[in-house]
Amino acid sequence: MEKERTLALQALAESTCDNFIVLLKSAKELKFRALYENHVERDSATRIYSVLPSNSSRAPLKLGSSEMISQFFKYSSAKKQFLPVPTRSFTVKTDACALVDQLVFKGKSKSTALARLL
Repeated sequence: MEKERTLALQALAESTCDNFIVLLKSAKELKFRALYENHVERDSATRIYSVLPSNSSRAPLKLGSSEMISQFFKYSSAKKQFLPVPTRSFTVKTDACALVDQLVFKGKSKSTALARLL
């Protein structure tokens, strides 16, 4: 866990971007999966660190399609937790997101779900 934290912080330090997105496992399981640079002007995010293998569809290289995202979140410093926000796109106020369950909890034919969304 400490190694992952150090590598994620290193990726943040090396980035030139000002906004970042945390990818959470799902809207129900708020576990860290990856870190993305948030390119608000392009309405997309590019992965800079992941705890998953680099070719995993559960942490895609780019997040851009709103069909891929089940929920967006804002971090509440007061409550020390991620809270859902009613948006369908990346903004400077978006701190995290969760992929749709079909991409996270794969079944037999779910591997093509990501290809259809991209």
